[in-house]
Amino acid sequence: RLSLLVCYMFYKNVLDRVTQFQFTSGAFFSGQKFWSEVLTTTYNVIYTSLPIIAIAVADADFPARVAERAPALYRAGARQLVYTHSLFWSWVLEAAAVSVVYYLAVSTLYAGGGARAQSTLSVWSLGTVSQVIITTMVTLRLALDVTHWTVPIACIFALTLAVWVGSMALWAGAYFFFWDEWWGFPAHVLITLRFGLFFVWAIAIGLLPKLIREVVGAFFPSDDRLAVAHVRAAMPPKARRQAPALLRRALGRRQQAEP
Repeated sequence: RLSLLVCYMFYKNVLDRVTQFQFTSGAFFSGQKFWSEVLTTTYNVIYTSLPIIAIAVADADFPARVAERAPALYRAGARQLVYTHSLFWSWVLEAAAVSVVYYLAVSTLYAGGGARAQSTLSVWSLGTVSQVIITTMVTLRLALDVTHWTVPIACIFALTLAVWVGSMALWAGAYFFFWDEWWGFPAHVLITLRFGLFFVWAIAIGLLPKLIREVVGAFFPSDDRLAVAHVRAAMPPKARRQAPALLRRALGRRQQAEP
């Protein structure tokens, strides 16, 4: 759980910052902002913080009574088998790759040639479209790694997405009110069939590396998967039968490889 959160916190910030860097380099480091200070400030403080707290407090790899009866569960962490350099860099590279795809796609679809030829209106609109997709995607990406879903965790994830959607509606009526050229931006850009199709495509692209990792891991389990499967073998038979089929197959591969 801790290794997941460490990797995820780097993941969401690399994805956000690499997107900003691509725009900045395309604008020849002129100082033009890609999105407003409100989005930059609230991204970590509000929109992506609650799911991290929920998983840190409420999620669990195993029930408490199982953890008490199987001290071997803690060996993987002490031996640094769950959190590895390869795992960390796989998250970082995944975020960087998704960021590049997102920026190129948004620039091509909405800007028609990149940031250098855009006015202030189109630049900030471009940034808002990117931030909507990034914030939603990183929340769903973390949701895929929740081990044990509970009502509080589900409510916090739903609340996070609801706050994000609600804030965009609030900006449409308040924040953009002071700039006439931005009035109606959500209705004219975000609530359109074009954006809806692009949004679905972007979320699918963002979650595709996770799907590929799971499929590949089912046939070629990594060290962290084998470590978890190994400690599950030390659990009581009833708890071991509850292990996911993926980990049982990983354990079988390790047993075959051992002399």
